Amino acid sequence: MNMLRFLGLAVSAVIGGVCVVVLFVVVLLASFGAVLTGSGGPAGGGSVITGASASDTQIATSAQVLEERVYGLMSNEYSISHDPIMQSVYQFWVDSCGFNGVICDVAVSGNLQCVEFVTGAFYLSGMRLPYVGDAITFWPNYAHQPGWVRIATTNGYPQPGDMVIWQGGHFGHIAIVMEVEKPTSGHAGFVTVAQGNGQGNRWDAAHLQNPGNWYTMPLHQDGTLETWPGYQVLGYIRHQGA
Repeated sequence: MNMLRFLGLAVSAVIGGVCVVVLFVVVLLASFGAVLTGSGGPAGGGSVITGASASDTQIATSAQVLEERVYGLMSNEYSISHDPIMQSVYQFWVDSCGFNGVICDVAVSGNLQCVEFVTGAFYLSGMRLPYVGDAITFWPNYAHQPGWVRIATTNGYPQPGDMVIWQGGHFGHIAIVMEVEKPTSGHAGFVTVAQGNGQGNRWDAAHLQNPGNWYTMPLHQDGTLETWPGYQVLGYIRHQGA
């Protein structure tokens, strides 16, 4: 399932009706105010795209909006028919990682990778990431990014809008935190993430193909998370503004 991400520098040029859609989405997300609550291993898989800031709530809610539009056993399929939000994200992927107007392989429906899901969610929030590469490479490359901070699992709990970085497989995995319940004495908390190309656990076995199948992990007091076999959460990458 691991696929190499199409490499290269790309600057997104989003114009006309697409801009109108994104502006509408950003305003809509800002009005939400809160994120709704709610196993197989994932795959991860650089270019540079930069842009404006977004609030943690906007990022988390944008991730949920996108998660509710992807489906399939690995949450890597989508449709752009009659969906202006998904059409806008699709055009962003064409512009940011495609070539000659053709979408990149790692953003094609049926092969949507976790990194492209994350870039699409940030795009919906009105923000472009300063670095994009294979999932595991986010961890070292955001160590000194202005306006960003890394939090190892042993150094703090996540918050909505954080990027979560897994070590495992060839490329690691990345997702966006939607909701956090901190652990209490004697009771584990949980972290719920939105993701692409990873099997969620919101739905039962009969409905795993449905959209919106986000993934919830038990969160222990020492900061560790229970996740897929062979994978380990390294920590979180949080936007703090430039």
